[in-house]
Amino acid sequence: MANPLDDIVDINVSFTGASIPTAKGFGTPLILALKDGSFSGSTLEINSAATLLTNGYLSTDAEYMMASKIFSQNPKPEKAVIGKTAGYDPKFKVELTPLSSQVFVGKDYSFSMDIGDGNNVAISSKKIPDNTYLKSVGLTATPTINTLTLDISVNGAGAVTATFTADTISDAQTQLNGLTGVTAAIVETDKILLTATTAGETLEVTGGTALSVFKFPAVVTEVSAAAQAAQAVEIIQSAIEGSLISRHLSATPTISGLTLEISVNGETSLIATFTANTIADAQSKLDALVGVTATIVDTDQIKIESTDALKTIEVKGGTALDIFNYPLGSVKPNSTLKSHLTMTDASANLQIEVTSQGGLFGFVKSNLDFDILETTAAPTGTFLSDALTSIRNENDDWYAVMLPYGGKQLASQPLLHDLLKDNERIMFFNSLDDEVLKDTAGNIAETLYDANKDRIVAFFHHNVVDMPHCAWAGRVLPENPGSVTWMFKSLSGVTAESFTTAEQGKLDSNNVNRYVKISGLSITRNGTSSKSGFYVDVIRGIDFIKARMQEAIFRQLATLKKIPFTDQGIAVVENEIRAILRLSISQGILSSDPQPVVLVPKASDVQPSDKANRTLPDVSFSATLAGAVHKVQISGTVSV
Repeated sequence: MANPLDDIVDINVSFTGASIPTAKGFGTPLILALKDGSFSGSTLEINSAATLLTNGYLSTDAEYMMASKIFSQNPKPEKAVIGKTAGYDPKFKVELTPLSSQVFVGKDYSFSMDIGDGNNVAISSKKIPDNTYLKSVGLTATPTINTLTLDISVNGAGAVTATFTADTISDAQTQLNGLTGVTAAIVETDKILLTATTAGETLEVTGGTALSVFKFPAVVTEVSAAAQAAQAVEIIQSAIEGSLISRHLSATPTISGLTLEISVNGETSLIATFTANTIADAQSKLDALVGVTATIVDTDQIKIESTDALKTIEVKGGTALDIFNYPLGSVKPNSTLKSHLTMTDASANLQIEVTSQGGLFGFVKSNLDFDILETTAAPTGTFLSDALTSIRNENDDWYAVMLPYGGKQLASQPLLHDLLKDNERIMFFNSLDDEVLKDTAGNIAETLYDANKDRIVAFFHHNVVDMPHCAWAGRVLPENPGSVTWMFKSLSGVTAESFTTAEQGKLDSNNVNRYVKISGLSITRNGTSSKSGFYVDVIRGIDFIKARMQEAIFRQLATLKKIPFTDQGIAVVENEIRAILRLSISQGILSSDPQPVVLVPKASDVQPSDKANRTLPDVSFSATLAGAVHKVQISGTVSV
């Protein structure tokens, strides 16, 4: 539904230098509720986030987080409108993809997850030994290996056999190193380390009479990029859960008689002694330890975790340590995250989705070498444009639309931008998608920018729970249009992020806004919409001019007995236009130098057909935007 005033007072405003379309200005945000509350109707007006808690929302729901950020600013809006989305209710979902192979080998990656409950959960991927090789257990100085053999398969080919000729570690190294495609080295004085001579190839110890002496893990080593990525996904999932996961084991791991030492909460180690070369036996023995829960995952791995959410678990040692290859260090179950999230190991990536509608989670990145991609699915057969139409039919007193998440789906909403444009509104969304940060071809920010979506404002922040776009709107909307730029604003409850020069350049290339710290001050930048040269304050300022001019002229048309089609009657219209232009100058939208120019026709010059239709044509004005300074260039000379 278009603005009904357009039928009576048709105003189009443009300025030279860039083509700004017509828009309408208000200072009230509309929160799109992807989770329906318990209130009746399509909308609910609120003046605090607390109101939502008595209307069917939880403090961990996206809608509450949005309202909380809007009303925690200074100044803040007098009210906000909650609008139901008529079945448009996607669950928030992201995908974590390792940036490269071996990202977790020998490293300790850390980050935090935020679900909006006031407590950031610290996540640490504990260091794991490099498993791009096969390492034996510690050997005696004179291992009994003379005449014994080991069979090694390189890259899945038929096994080659090393036959030992002396009871020494050096002979073992020599014979193994002599195999084609195999490199053998002595490490830690008493262990043999095997690696594939050609990068990317795999090794597997398939048999031999010396197998029980060396106790090499009888499993293909994970040297391929895909396998390393898959391992990284497993490790990060277990880190989020607060568990420890073993490496992939063979169907019959050589563990009978070997041990693992597990410490619960830093206390004296508990010892699991295995009695059979089976994964089931390993799971059974570990699960029997007091305070330990062990489960088989992916058919060939064993995950262990503390049965008490307040206690840590750590693998301290044991003769089977190198076979299971558990990450080093202690972990504690993240029970809150486990109940809030559903995680799917897709090998190449980790898919994380909220378990219930309305939930949300964000990331506070530290040294997490993963791409974060939003994969929230758009609901079938429902559109935001339909929801906004229903909302407007019930409550039209709002201006800036706040989308909680799912910004990636805006490209599949063909009617949305037209509706925003026709009804003079703007929409804000925040993205945590690293495709936006890297300007990957086809990312949502690029798509919107290339399509000149001037009515949509994009923000980038990895912690969507911070709701930076809502805080931004809450901070600026209370200000009079024209009196403020959207750049340089400090936001309450939002953490500034740091970006490289290259990343900032990519964000700028698609007019993506962000929150950064400069000279110790956290500020928003740059205050643009998804169209080149379009600043939010300019759009809102022109919205204001049109809205107030329409309202003023309509008021005269509706309250006077009539406006006669005479020069005196035309002057009534002219005076209202001039009054709004003066107001726009006082608020900082327009410049007073040069003064605006208003042109109206003489009544005698109007065509009889227009008079017969009671339409006053050829009324126009021109004015200059006051604009705002965002950057200063200074040159100077200093001499003695």
